[in-house]
Amino acid sequence: MNSRERVIKALKHEEPDRVPLALGGSAYNIHDQAYQRLLEYLDLPSDWPPFRQDGFKTGNYLDERVQAALGIDFRYVYQPTPDLVRLNGTRAINGWGLTLEKVNGFSHAQPTLAGATIKDIENYPWPDPRDYRPAPGTREQARAYQEAGLAVVARSVCSYGFLEQAGQLRGTEQFMVDMLLDEALARCLVDHIGNTIYGLMEVYLDEVGGYVDILELPGDDYGSQAGPIISPDLFKKYFQPWYRKLVDLVKSKSPGTYVLAHSDGFITPFIPGYIEAGIEVLHPLQPGVGMDLAAVKQEFGKDIAFIGGIDIQQALPAGPEAAVEEVKKRLQELAPGGGYILAPANHIGPDVAPESIMAMYRAAAELGKY
Repeated sequence: MNSRERVIKALKHEEPDRVPLALGGSAYNIHDQAYQRLLEYLDLPSDWPPFRQDGFKTGNYLDERVQAALGIDFRYVYQPTPDLVRLNGTRAINGWGLTLEKVNGFSHAQPTLAGATIKDIENYPWPDPRDYRPAPGTREQARAYQEAGLAVVARSVCSYGFLEQAGQLRGTEQFMVDMLLDEALARCLVDHIGNTIYGLMEVYLDEVGGYVDILELPGDDYGSQAGPIISPDLFKKYFQPWYRKLVDLVKSKSPGTYVLAHSDGFITPFIPGYIEAGIEVLHPLQPGVGMDLAAVKQEFGKDIAFIGGIDIQQALPAGPEAAVEEVKKRLQELAPGGGYILAPANHIGPDVAPESIMAMYRAAAELGKY
C-alpha cells in the first residue's frame, strides 16, 4: 500500500496498513529552529530553499528529504497568501493592509477597521485574488506527487479564517461586541473576508484542482485551552454558512478533494457544525484542553476524520520517551476503525529536540500498524 492509498483509505474511515503520518501543513509544520537542528541530526545539508520568504513566519520549509526520513505520507503545495509581509518604507505591511510588528518572536497587527462603518468596510482595499496565483509548475508538481504514490495537500490560502481575520482587522474585543450588538456590521465584515477567501480558493483550485487529495481551509480558533471562545450559536450564525460555501466550491471544482478545517482549543461543541457544513477532516484535537479525545472519536468518528492529536506543549519537549508514550495514547484513542492521521497538534516548536521528533514518527510507524 503506497502513501496515497493509505491516506485515502483512512479518510474513508477504513483501516489501512498503518496510521498515516503528516508534517508540513498550515498548522502542523516545524519551526525553523527545530528544522535546522533536525537537519544536523539527519546529517543533511542546509540547502533546501524555503517555500516562502517572510521574516514574520517561522515555519518556512517543506523539505522533502526530511519528510522522507520521517516516513511522512503527504507532500504539500502552496499558494502565496495575503499574509506575506512586504516592506513599505519602515513599515511592515501585509496584503490585508495590516501593519505588523514583532514582539518576543510573535507578530502583532494594528487593526485598520477599528472605528469603521459598513461603508468603510465596503470601500476597504480587500486583497485581489489574482495577485496570489500559485507559482508556475505547481500543478505539475502536485500531479508528480500523486503519480509517485504520495497524498497531496494544498496548504491554506491564508493563515486566518473568518473570526481571527475579523479580529485582526477590527480588533478582537470590538468584533466580539459587533457579533452581539451590531449584526449588520459583523456580517458585512465576515462576508468580505469570506468573499476574499473564496476568490483565493477559486484561483488555487483552477490551478491544482484534480491533483489535490486534501485542501486546508484557513485556520480559525473557536476554542481556547479554557473552553470555547464563542458560543456554538454564533458559530452557526456567522461562520458555518461560509464553511458550507467553501466546501461546495471545492467539490464543484475538485470532487475528489477532502476539505480540512483547523481550530485549536476546546472545540467539542463546534464539531457538529463542522460536520453539517461538510467538513471532512478536522485538525488538531488539541490535548490538554479538557476534551475527551476517545469520546470525541466515539461520537463523531463515523462522520469526520481527525488529523493531529500529538501534544507539542508538554509531551514532545519532554524528550523521546514522553513522545513515544504520547503516540501510544493517541493511537489507542483515535486510531481504531481508521479516520485518523497522526500529526502534531500545532507547529513543532524550537523547544523540541530532533530526538523527540524522530522518536515520535518511528513509534507511530511501528505502533500504528493495523
